[in-house]
Amino acid sequence: MGMAKSMATAMAVLLVLGFAMAKVQAEGAKQAKGPDLEHLMESMEKAKRAIARDVKEKNITESTLKAIADMQRDTLAAKDAVPEAIAKLTGEAKTKALASYRGMMNNIVRQLLDLEDVLGEKKYAEAEEILNAIKEIEKQGHKEFRQEH
Repeated sequence: MGMAKSMATAMAVLLVLGFAMAKVQAEGAKQAKGPDLEHLMESMEKAKRAIARDVKEKNITESTLKAIADMQRDTLAAKDAVPEAIAKLTGEAKTKALASYRGMMNNIVRQLLDLEDVLGEKKYAEAEEILNAIKEIEKQGHKEFRQEH
């Protein structure tokens, strides 16, 4: 009876360890895929709305500058992600799509740097133009690379 109980305990421990390992492997696979693009895009959109509101109100504060920095950070992180639409491609098509995607993300970062500069000079009309340019880049990127749910 003691041996049967020991075997049952050992089996239970192995079962629990198996589930724990599966969870760790799943987390590792998730991290290997790179940053969560959807979360980053949502964060970028939230920051962009806050920035646009402050520009419209001509009320640039530390929180505006933080929103710009957050959007810069998230854009750089999103640049390292691979949209699902691109991940499904192969060969030259994938290479071209990745280059286009990364180029768009680089362009957004450049626009954000310019935005920060013009806001420091209180050039609100230029800031609005830059925000509109960012919206157009995003619209084109979503058209090319967003998976329909």
